[in-house]
Amino acid sequence: MESYPKIFRQAWRVSWGKRALWPLALVVVWMNTLAEVGLVQWSFNPGEPGLLVNLWRGIAATGLFSLRGLTAIGARFRESPTATAQVLLMIILLLAVLAAATWLSVVAQGAYVHNAAYADAGRSLQIAAGWRHSRRNFWRLLSLNILAKCAIAALFGALLLSLRLPWPVFAVLFLAGAVLVLWCAALLKLAVAAVILEDRRTFDAIGRALGLFTRYGKDAFGMLGTLTVVTFLSTAVLLVVVMLALIPFFLLLGISRILTFTAGERFYFYLSWLTVAAIVAFVVTIVNGLHWSAWTLSFARWATHHKSERVR
Repeated sequence: MESYPKIFRQAWRVSWGKRALWPLALVVVWMNTLAEVGLVQWSFNPGEPGLLVNLWRGIAATGLFSLRGLTAIGARFRESPTATAQVLLMIILLLAVLAAATWLSVVAQGAYVHNAAYADAGRSLQIAAGWRHSRRNFWRLLSLNILAKCAIAALFGALLLSLRLPWPVFAVLFLAGAVLVLWCAALLKLAVAAVILEDRRTFDAIGRALGLFTRYGKDAFGMLGTLTVVTFLSTAVLLVVVMLALIPFFLLLGISRILTFTAGERFYFYLSWLTVAAIVAFVVTIVNGLHWSAWTLSFARWATHHKSERVR
């Protein structure tokens, strides 16, 4: 059986070489677990509150979900039915957009796995066929994503509760929690591969993913560590590239301001943000595709090897 470095190199060839998979990798970002790596990196800072802590404190400070806040909202709705209808309409539209984005992202997960397996086997990509196959398994894939998100949210919640513990204890718990979060993210990708490549049901797919990860634990944790390091390094490189890309725009903005060229100032401002968005989207697409390719190919190798061992 191939070791994880060889699988990783092949995954890179698939994610980089098959440009037709890039749109799928970008769409998957909406429901992607790649963000867990960033959350582990930035959410908890021993010197000051991190992302999740500040977010929770900000929501709590508004009092929106307190008894007083909910009472005020109810009174406002009774006073102005028109405002109530407008708010409800906005909520419905927002939910519709979120539902559409979620459906698109979940189906794209299965389509990516389907085509990454085709590419690994040396066959031509079947984007449309992969999309149809994934669409038929939408509810299984959605269930896997929901379960993974709930597990990850529970882990982060437990880490939040442990913030008041002594620093050495929190450090140990944080390290263990970070590994578990990244492990859940990897299991999701393996379980999606089990649904798409072996037509397994939700909990059967989870069991299959757990079984393969445990059986090939050395390679699995090797792949997990490699992908995590690549993601951290990509984040650092991305920051440097973005700063270098913004330098010309800063100069143009400064010249436009000196010359009181208002239209040009606005143009360069929006162009700079479009450039940053394009760079970020490109890097996220490649790294995201690498994650999904790596775990799809790992699943294929481990499943095949496991079957051959059982035949013996």
